[in-house]
Amino acid sequence: MFLYESENSPAGKPRRVSLEMSEIAQDIPPPEEEKNMKYFGALLTGRTSLVFKRDDIVNIPSTSKNPAYQIVATGRFTFHKKNLYYSFYFTNSLNKNTPRPRTIQFINYRGDLLEEQNLPATGSVYQNSTSKVCGVWRRIPREYKRLLRDETLYVALLWGNNLALSGQIARLKALNTEQFSALLTPPYSDLVEPDGGGTAIISTLASPPTVHVSLVFNGVFLPDDVADVPLTVRLENTEKGYVIFEEIIRVQKPSHTINAEEVKSLISMNELRMITRGKYSISISSRQKPELYYISGSITTRTSCEIFQAPLSPSSEPDGLDAQETISMLSPFPPSSGMAWLYVNRDGSITYNAQITDMQEPPVFTLTPTGKGKKTLDTQQFSPAHVSNGLATGTLDKLSPKLLEFLYAGELSLSVSSARTGRVVKGMLNSRPVAGAVDSKAPALLKRVQGKKTSDLTGMAWLSIDFDCDLYYEVQLSGTGAEFRSYQLFLEDTPMVAPNSPVSKRHLEDFNGTFLEGFTQLTPQELLRMDTGVCFFEIKDLLTGAVLLRADMKQLKIPVECLSYTSDNDVPSFVSMSSHRTMEIKKCYHEGIFYDEGSQWRHPRDPCKMCHCLRGKEKCDDVVCPQLSCPNKIKLSSRDCCPTCYDSSNELKTTVGCTQAGQFYPNGSVWHPYLPPYGFNLCVVMSCVSDAKSSVIKYSRVQCPPLKCSEKEAIRVDKNSCCKQCPTPEVGYARDQSVVVEAPRKKTDEEILQEGGCTYLGRGPYENNTEWSHRVDSIGVTPCVKCRCKDGVIMCERKRCIRANCANNSTTQSNSDVDDCCSHQCRYRRQSKHSQRRKLWKQMKRGTA
Repeated sequence: MFLYESENSPAGKPRRVSLEMSEIAQDIPPPEEEKNMKYFGALLTGRTSLVFKRDDIVNIPSTSKNPAYQIVATGRFTFHKKNLYYSFYFTNSLNKNTPRPRTIQFINYRGDLLEEQNLPATGSVYQNSTSKVCGVWRRIPREYKRLLRDETLYVALLWGNNLALSGQIARLKALNTEQFSALLTPPYSDLVEPDGGGTAIISTLASPPTVHVSLVFNGVFLPDDVADVPLTVRLENTEKGYVIFEEIIRVQKPSHTINAEEVKSLISMNELRMITRGKYSISISSRQKPELYYISGSITTRTSCEIFQAPLSPSSEPDGLDAQETISMLSPFPPSSGMAWLYVNRDGSITYNAQITDMQEPPVFTLTPTGKGKKTLDTQQFSPAHVSNGLATGTLDKLSPKLLEFLYAGELSLSVSSARTGRVVKGMLNSRPVAGAVDSKAPALLKRVQGKKTSDLTGMAWLSIDFDCDLYYEVQLSGTGAEFRSYQLFLEDTPMVAPNSPVSKRHLEDFNGTFLEGFTQLTPQELLRMDTGVCFFEIKDLLTGAVLLRADMKQLKIPVECLSYTSDNDVPSFVSMSSHRTMEIKKCYHEGIFYDEGSQWRHPRDPCKMCHCLRGKEKCDDVVCPQLSCPNKIKLSSRDCCPTCYDSSNELKTTVGCTQAGQFYPNGSVWHPYLPPYGFNLCVVMSCVSDAKSSVIKYSRVQCPPLKCSEKEAIRVDKNSCCKQCPTPEVGYARDQSVVVEAPRKKTDEEILQEGGCTYLGRGPYENNTEWSHRVDSIGVTPCVKCRCKDGVIMCERKRCIRANCANNSTTQSNSDVDDCCSHQCRYRRQSKHSQRRKLWKQMKRGTA
């Protein structure tokens, strides 16, 4: 029964249902609510969409002649951990190539839009293979969850602005045991409106062979059918054209929108096998005019979007070991690990995938039931069709009804054995809804990193990034005692796999047990690092901190929208690039190796270059060799750049010497110290000498010759020169005009910089010992700030004024020490003192009052 309120809401706009505190108090307790709110279903036809025929709702068409009403869809919904997973089959009565819907909407009984999701134009690998539409509505609000429980929530599929179907989401008990589904469509006829349809929820038993069918339908009643209407339900083989069973049901009160009936029958084992292979169809027809009023459809696998997965680990259970598992435990090869995932296609075939470490030849797959009544004859073995790079894929065309029953019940295990190594890995197949991370192309294998070689812990992780740039993940572990341990989950990225590569690691969460499902928001910097670098998914032991499992994230795809530098109107912002820096750079990458900030090293291919890392950028300088006064000079090895004095009486040993700044120097070596970022200090000479016990480094300072000019006039020919020199006198025109001398040549920019010149904010170069006023582009010259170039270094200072100058300025204006710069500073000081006195006077006045 629907509950209507007098308050109306605008069409197509989200509206939350108001709740009273008394209503919340009467809610079902969470554990029981989770149990009762598990499975829901919906039928979407032209007749079910009539509920929303209102003028103020523009999303739903108001006529059954619309082409969308020739489409029939059925949906399955699973409520799990505050999330509503949805799955849809849909078909067209005219042609079977029905396009995918563009949008899905969730609406309440008044037509208010609660949730809207855009569906991708091209589905995933799973959705395209099974012809399904899959997704999830995450974190449903509490008030919307009450609508779901009260069956007052509706779903709509939209193919365009005027092309939509909708239906009520209802609780159906038969969905708990559903194994097969059928989507029933009417024949296209000008005599009858093709707006009917139905769905069949089918479950079977292998012993004894039984089929149970729950039907939800409409559109098979004549206009004058009002009560106790007989209908024919027929199960038949569409290829051979014979009827398996035919039942007559009677509908007491036919409904224009939704009718529900059930049939049950015994069948043969061969007929049950044909049902699993999609060979049969089911139909509902009127007894009076079956040629006009009937709906039919093929039986396929159940509508729910799901995959079955299993982390594969070496078997360590002592009970029930078969011959292969015994050989595996005695095998000299290290234990393998892997993962497997499979899904059931519409025709009943199984598409399977398995990734095993160190798998080189095609293995043998074995499906074994583990539930009650299992028999050795129920097992099924097969070999994969394709094996490449440790990944085995294929399709299993025939699966026995018993194994399919065990698979849906979660009582089927998969073991993979190798004939060459004798190793066996196995795992229990568990069902997972396909949405979010599980809807990606393939999971990532969590491989063992460290620990005992006999450890059987393994795992698999599904990863995906949605259009909101959030990372979703699902992790499942397997191994002895894995359910009793505690773990930590980390996200790690690095620019590349290289020695000393910088690593950015983020702690996601801690968890217990073997299963984890979650999501995290990613920053633009993290997204760029994940797109341009190498990412890992890492699991550690919570108690010891040891890395247990690790997986690379090569298969992770990042939406283009998450990597955009520009805004929606394609106008780049002022700080667009600076706000998307990939990381805070702390290392330098040079010749295939990462170096820490501040470190120095010798160029690996050129021994006459020394390099250093500064602010994430490497710089290399040419080695300057000290001048040697000895007659015999020799290079000890090809890796040396500078020669060493050689004395025939003392044998030089290249293995004994000194270490300075991470560099090794043999005994007898002489060098200038390398001091990044300024380069080599030519004023100091270092030497490695050997004493009685060890080798030591000795320092000596270069002695500069006396200058023939003043210190201020002396200059350095090169900015790294140790000793200053007097400038050469400028050459000009002689006073005697009859004698003409050569005019001075203008220095180039390179010569000015080599002589200690400077560049400042793109201007210059300025010669050594020159001074100028600071300049700001938006203001102009600031005479109060003076800059000076001295030996390649620029020093800028603001002119400072002493208080005595300010005091003199208040009494006389003729003081030469007080200029415009000091006048401004004195005025600022007077205003500051005046404000302090005024503040103190106000405080004293309040105290007196």
